[in-house]
Amino acid sequence: NSAIDCLIEVNGQFVSKTPTTRSGSGTQFLIIAFGSSEVRRIRVFGIGRWRWIYTVPGHRVWAPSSDDVIRCVITGDSYTNGTGPSSINLTWANVFGVMMGWRDTRACGIGGTGYLAPGSAPAWKCRDHISDVIGPAPDVVVFAHGINDASYGTSLITAEALLCYQTVRAALPRTVILVLGPWPAATGPSASVQGVDDAISAAVTQFGDPLCKYISTAKDPSGSWLYGTGRTGATNGTGNADLYIGGVSGTDTVHPNDAGSLYLARRAAEGCRNALMQIAA
Repeated sequence: NSAIDCLIEVNGQFVSKTPTTRSGSGTQFLIIAFGSSEVRRIRVFGIGRWRWIYTVPGHRVWAPSSDDVIRCVITGDSYTNGTGPSSINLTWANVFGVMMGWRDTRACGIGGTGYLAPGSAPAWKCRDHISDVIGPAPDVVVFAHGINDASYGTSLITAEALLCYQTVRAALPRTVILVLGPWPAATGPSASVQGVDDAISAAVTQFGDPLCKYISTAKDPSGSWLYGTGRTGATNGTGNADLYIGGVSGTDTVHPNDAGSLYLARRAAEGCRNALMQIAA
């Protein structure tokens, strides 16, 4: 369309970890040139809709087989929709999909939402747009809500989260459901965030589904994924939030920067792999 912001991968390797950008009015073209003729797998990560693919005479392009593709849908909040990093392609959810090897990973994040938090009007709490999760018939669903629910009672969070998992299970009886705890941000993590972590964990326990596992973020046995109350623009030596929170400008007290997004993607991938091994055991 009128602008391009994407990452390009060739045969499993990124051409650059800095997003390629084009801006301006009208149709934008992205040229990928090679010095030799051979079969290559090219992946383009971007939020925009692609209109055409053109090759020079004597060459052609085709879609790879999708027989072994694992489809994953992630439902979440502003962390999932890409607030913080310098590019939408660097959001934790997109990087997580690459780390897991799931080339059909779809990030369905709406800022300000949660299991109960509706965000801006209209009210779009998680269950209100659960069709985003169910519609693509994914093999794996990842829930990444909770940070915006801290002002609600823990029993209410548990009840609503349980309804979300049950709704997905009723529609997708064989889908794996992986549930992440709330993002701790630069809260310490606070007692309220830890309370939300406990509330979501309780919902998974009540669900009692063998294809559903909980991955704690604020109360991970090895320690909270994010800890400390600083950020890149105002470090205070209390934890890794000094490195990972601050957004592009360093003034954001909630969202990750590029390094933080990559870090959270790695932690989420490690946690989800361990959960999958438990399910398969």
